[in-house]
Amino acid sequence: MQFQPQGKPPVGIVFDADLGNTIDDALALAMLFGFQGKNESRVLSVSTTKSSLEAAVFADVLVRFYTGEPGPFAGAMPIGLALSGKMAAPNAMLEAVTGNANTHVTSSG
Repeated sequence: MQFQPQGKPPVGIVFDADLGNTIDDALALAMLFGFQGKNESRVLSVSTTKSSLEAAVFADVLVRFYTGEPGPFAGAMPIGLALSGKMAAPNAMLEAVTGNANTHVTSSG
């Protein structure tokens, strides 16, 4: 029996973005994981350029949504976080995902 050639391995991608300001970076990450599902690419790591722990948690939530929880045969994907610069101000998108949103509701009369 003869082995068939495997072809080229998928391209490895290191994704770095300012996650949490707008939806575009989350959609780009979704597209990369879609390519990974078709074996056209492989996401190696995700990092955020914001000095915000909430942005890193947001990145981790997105990664786990597309890859599932890490297990004994597949480790957790590395999540990078910028340590220099001014801490990013909180925003509604990050707060909604990380669970730090204000729970009070105001109503106008």
